[in-house]
Amino acid sequence: MTDNPYILISNDDGFFAPGLHLLVDSIKDFARLVIVAPDKKRSGSSMSITNRNDIELQFLEELSSHDISWYKCSGTPVDCIKVALSNLMTQPPVMVIGGINKGYNIGNESLYSGTVAIGIESLTKGIPALSFSFGNTQEDADYECCRPVVRKIVKFMLGISSNSTFLLNVNIPAMMNSHDIKICHQAKGHWDKEWTLMESIGDIRRYKRSGKFVRAMQDDTKSDIWALEHGFVSVVPLLSNLTDNQKIDTLKKLFE
Repeated sequence: MTDNPYILISNDDGFFAPGLHLLVDSIKDFARLVIVAPDKKRSGSSMSITNRNDIELQFLEELSSHDISWYKCSGTPVDCIKVALSNLMTQPPVMVIGGINKGYNIGNESLYSGTVAIGIESLTKGIPALSFSFGNTQEDADYECCRPVVRKIVKFMLGISSNSTFLLNVNIPAMMNSHDIKICHQAKGHWDKEWTLMESIGDIRRYKRSGKFVRAMQDDTKSDIWALEHGFVSVVPLLSNLTDNQKIDTLKKLFE
């Protein structure tokens, strides 16, 4: 047992995902790691949890080693965090990390992300968190370019985690000009033409997920999408509290 910081890791692409294994390999030399990841792909699961069924947790001895413990879980990414914190870890981790996700989690669409949900769940427990995503969605994507970014951000945030609770949503561009980082806000927008009709037989219609994310402001140079389009690593600080504080006084005047 070493004195290295204790970190919990999960993802939404499954325990077999190359991004997850690159993340673990990138920080294993300076952290003690517990990995609890879904046993299958759980992309788009957001904050969903398992309510009506039991979940199973299996220790993966063939992947584990000194200071690194691997588990796969039959539940969602948030289930993974919940069961790890309440039933598995012998002490609270100093940080929780989600990723590295296959594909961006940017703008409003990060609300759907299981990778970001890992961080949100951690925030509700008062634990600092990082969520990493990579823009290359090809099956043979090489995640190696993410290594220096992951190491830099994790090491820096470990240095301040004892004094602050945070969630940083980090997206790494598929085509990187450098390892420069831009602190951003989420791009505003919406998905357009989200489903395409593929087949209609009698009363049954079959649709395929499609569409594209349409930005509300194309020239928003402070957004995560702009940063990624220009080759920067985007970092967006997020909150778990969804209260619109600016509306409270207005609503009090109307209802109280």
